[in-house]
Amino acid sequence: QQTDNKTSGDQTKKTDGKNELGIKDGMPADYPGDVPKPLNGAALGYLSTQEGTVVTFESLDKPRDILKDFTDKLEKEGFKKGEGEMMSDDGGLAVWNKEKREVSIMLAWQKEKNNSSVVITYK
Repeated sequence: QQTDNKTSGDQTKKTDGKNELGIKDGMPADYPGDVPKPLNGAALGYLSTQEGTVVTFESLDKPRDILKDFTDKLEKEGFKKGEGEMMSDDGGLAVWNKEKREVSIMLAWQKEKNNSSVVITYK
């Protein structure tokens, strides 16, 4: 088992734009045109998994505002919200479906950073 002496919060970067977890910087080239980016969101990175492509963003907007904007735009593209939405002022989760595709959003307000962490997964 390999360890490094980094403190938590440090990100170990390699020269190819990936970190040790395989997260790539920025936005994936194949990000779907019918899936909106979060309100005022800045892409931090993405990872392709068996569950789909996971893209992480940060935004200065609050989770409920991001969710409302994301929902409005996604549903205009023909996606239907699935069951089980959980949402509070501190964050939450929602899922949409369109034919065989699925899009989910997870939001969390980060008090110490005064911003929202947003994770969008699509497949």
